[in-house]
This record gives sequence, C-alpha cells and structure tokens, in this order.
Amino acid sequence: MRFFTSQSIFFLLFSCIIPALSDAQSPPVREINDTLTLAQVLQKYPHTIKSDANGNSGVRDDRPNIIFVMVDDERWDDQSANGAPSFFQTPNIDRIANEGINFKNFFAVNALCSPSRSTFYTGLYPHHHKVVNNAATMDRSIPWISEILQSAGYYTVLAGKLAFNADSVRGFDDYMIAITESYDPAKYSIWAGDIAIHVVVSGHTTDLLTQYAIGKMMTRPANRPFFLYLAHRAPHVPYRPRTQDANLFSNEIMPYVNANKYTKNFPSYYYPYNQAGDSLQQDSDYRGYFRMLMGVEETFGQLTNYLDSMGLTDKTVIMYASDNGDIKSEHLLQGKQLPQEESMHLPMFIRYPAWFPQHQDIYNEIGINVDWAPTILDAAQIPDIYHMDGVSLRALAYHAVHRDAFMYEVWQENETPSLRAIRTQYYKYIYSFCDNTTEQLFDLVNDPHENTNLINDPAYQLVAQYYRCKLDSFRRVLNDSAYITGRQANKDTIYYSNASVGCKLKNADSSHVGASLNPGPIGTCTFSLLDADTTFNILTNDPDYGDPVWEITVFNIFGEVIASMRKYYPSLPSNQLVLNEKLAPGIYFAQFSNKNSRLIRKIIAQ
Repeated sequence: MRFFTSQSIFFLLFSCIIPALSDAQSPPVREINDTLTLAQVLQKYPHTIKSDANGNSGVRDDRPNIIFVMVDDERWDDQSANGAPSFFQTPNIDRIANEGINFKNFFAVNALCSPSRSTFYTGLYPHHHKVVNNAATMDRSIPWISEILQSAGYYTVLAGKLAFNADSVRGFDDYMIAITESYDPAKYSIWAGDIAIHVVVSGHTTDLLTQYAIGKMMTRPANRPFFLYLAHRAPHVPYRPRTQDANLFSNEIMPYVNANKYTKNFPSYYYPYNQAGDSLQQDSDYRGYFRMLMGVEETFGQLTNYLDSMGLTDKTVIMYASDNGDIKSEHLLQGKQLPQEESMHLPMFIRYPAWFPQHQDIYNEIGINVDWAPTILDAAQIPDIYHMDGVSLRALAYHAVHRDAFMYEVWQENETPSLRAIRTQYYKYIYSFCDNTTEQLFDLVNDPHENTNLINDPAYQLVAQYYRCKLDSFRRVLNDSAYITGRQANKDTIYYSNASVGCKLKNADSSHVGASLNPGPIGTCTFSLLDADTTFNILTNDPDYGDPVWEITVFNIFGEVIASMRKYYPSLPSNQLVLNEKLAPGIYFAQFSNKNSRLIRKIIAQ
C-alpha cells in the first residue's frame, strides 16, 4: 500500500538482479575432519574481499554501516535498560538503548525461531513467506534483506545462526554459520571464497562468532559500507555458558515467576501439552540463562570497542533484538509460540545519531519484527519495492506513521492448534482455531500479567465483539492466506488440523464482573461505511462555519496514506464518502480537515 513514483529505473535494476540471486545453486562443500581453532581455519582457508578501485556504481560512500545483533530466546525484560534483575547489569548493550531508541513495545508476529527469523529476513508475515514452523523452507523467489543489500553494494557478513540448512544461505559475501546445537566445540559452515568449509572449531560459540565478525570488519572492502548480521545462539538451551561465566549468580535469587496455573477460562491445550517443569528446574534454568547472556554482554562490548577505536560508531546503525521471547513457568506454561507477553514481547534498541541524536523510550507506538527489514532499507536508502508488510521503525519513532495494534499468528504444531491474536496498547484478544469456540481477552492495563480471561465476563462483551471484528479486519487487510469467510467451521481453511478437534475453553466462568478503568478505545465495529461515533478533535467551536472545502486523507490500519482528495461539504461531512480508489475489505480511517476544523471518522469497507 506504499506507492513510489520515481524509482522505475531502480526497480528495473533490482528486478533483474534479485531473481538471479534467488535461483543461485547451493555452494560446494568441503568436509574437514579435524577440530581446528578459528585462527587455523582462517589461515588455511582465507577469503579476502578485494575492493573495487573504481567503486560500485550507484553506491554512495556516506551510506551508514549496519550491524544487527540478534540473540536467541531472550525475553524483552532481561537487559537492565528494560528492568532486568538488579544482579544482572548489561552496560554494553544498554549503551545502545540509552544513546538511541528503546522500543518498549516491540513484538514478534510469530514467536518461533524459523518463522520469526524469516520475518526479519523478508519483512513479511509468516503467512506470506510461508515459513510457518521450524521445518518449513522459504520460496527462493522471496528476496532476503541480505540479497537486497548485497546487490546495492553493501559488503554483507553473517556470523551465527541461520535457522535453515547452511546451503540455504543467500546474499552474504562472507559467513560463519553454526550448524550444530552445541556451544563448545561446535560445527560451522565457513565461506572460503569458492567453497564452504564444514569444520568443528574449538572455543565457545559466543566468543567465536564475535571474533569472526570483528575480523571481517577489520578486513572489509574500504570503499563499501558493511552489513553485519551477528546471530548468537545464546541464550538458547542447552545452557552451556563460557567457562568464565559458569559460576555466576550462584547465590542470587532468581526473578519472581507468576506460577499461578490457569483454573478458569483457559484453552484445553495449555495443560499438560505446554506445561512447565517444577520450580527447582526453573531456578536452575534461569541461572544458566543469565550466564549465557553475560557472554553476549561481554562480547557485545568487544564489538562496540572496535567500532569506537576505528571511529565507526556514529557512522553505523547498531540494532539489538531477539528472535522471540520465552515463557519461563508463568502460569506453569513453557515455550515460545503461545501468545503470552513473555513469548512475543522482544527487546529492540537502535543507536544511530543521524536518526536519533537523543535518547528516547518509545511507549506509544507498537513495533513488530515485520518492521526490521523496511528499517534496513530506510538506512541503506533503498526504496521498498518488495511489498513488505512493515514500516521503518524510524517512521514509527517520529510518529510519521502510527500503529496501536498488530496481528499475531501461530500455526498448528503437535497438540497446539493454530491461533490468531490482536494485541493493542490496552487489550489482547486471542482466537484459537478449535472445533469449539475458544477465545481469550485480557485487559493489559489492569491485568498486565494476563491472569484473568475476560471473554465470558458480561461487562466486557462490547469489548470482545469489537476485537472479534478487529481480528477479521486485520486478516482481510493482511490477506491472511487461511482466511475465506466468517469463523464457522468449514468456512476457514485454518480449521483443518488434528489439534482443532476437541480443544475448547475449559472451566468456563463468568463470575468476574466489573467495569474496567481501562482508558483504551472501545468501538462496536458494526457500523456501515462511516462510523460517526469515533474520535473527534474539533479545532473550532462551530465547525459548520468553517471553510466548506475539506482536505480528505484516508489511512489504513497501519497509518499509511492510501487516498487523498478535496471535496465540498457545506458543514460537517455526512455519512457518505465516495472514493475513487476501491478499498479492500477492512478498517480504514478518514481524516477531514480545513483551516478551522479537523475530525476523524472510521470507515468499514465490507
């Protein structure tokens, strides 16, 4: 829904390059039977990218470098910038948040490894890139951000976890991909210029990946900006910290866990299929988790120290995030896919003084991992001609666009059915695709720990109906591939899974009754074309006497402008609006403004 009118030449260039890249064959591989050090591997199998003395056509020297550090399974609140336990101090990583932007509300649209990472790579929802579980593979016709950057002249480096088989790698000039689940030693696929070396390397993965990344920056082509994707395995299980971190926090009290098991209005597949272990196991896991993260914190400091020493820090967009969170016994649940806050809520820090000269915590905009790839395009000055689903986080930080809601999706796995959720600043609504109606509604302002499902509370039925309609609208606008029509069984292809049969809302109860103090917006989502019962911000006491020519701007639910026009209305606009553009079904907002007044009305396109 974003339109570009001046990049036809750019589009032709990329339409030629990207398909060729996507059709590339898997790299040849040489298996090495010995266990080597990283220095031995790089000495025996060197690969140096030579600079082009004439430069790269179309590449501007002043484009920023880009570094993205991703950790594996870290919750949003386990850096001290986001309220980590007092014993866990992370000044190196906090620096990025404290000298830049800290998105306090940043989420994965699917909190599982491969689907989430594929969303980072492509800027697409899982139902668009089709990696809906960890076993899926991505269509090679969908470009990765690394391919786009490489084609635009960036020197691209991957160090760490790919989330696919190593021979699926695309768009990286150099890479060191972890291809085993172990930490020390581990097996890697390392690009040597004309062949991939598969070799076991001694040393802890967290240290080795950082050393490789810094080494590649040291030998980078002098005339090309670089893109470094450092994807740590830590703190993913098994918890095998570096030797120097193995005994940290032994005497510390681990964080409080909301271990109250759901007893009313909970999906039947929660227990025992997603049930956590006992408290002793949880305590041990937390210690291992923080020990693993301490290795990331220390090596992150090594990375930024190198940038400082070379005068590159302020010339580099530095971003830090996680692929997904981790439920650690909250409500006696565990795992990543479920739409609990501990699973879907991620850290997102960005430091780049040219964009953000002063620190700011962003509370009033929702960022999602679909936005990461468009942010990279923005930094690299590449127009988004790839139909990505997100927007640049810079635009959100400056409120050039506004997002107060997003859709979360999960696809059936084992006994957990597919589900969809809407998360706003105020509420979370979850619809599980069971053959019995299975819904959840949480008031996030008054119940941030999601203790009470309000779906059967009579006082919240208006809210519930609004969010049912909001979910339908999101699925239509996002072209959710499973959507056909309605929610009834046999009307939605997402119903057809073994997990759907028999699951239901257990121990249904409606005894919690009471009006909410929640300040969030509540609508009915059932009006026809124009909904007059919406937000008014009248700038004059009597708008009927304002300028009768109104400027009209139509926005979609992502805050993107999809239509604009001028029309004559002698007074306030009526309940009829004729658009030249045909709107896809869903929710839109029309802003009417003239020199004296402004109002906003909601449009329901059926």
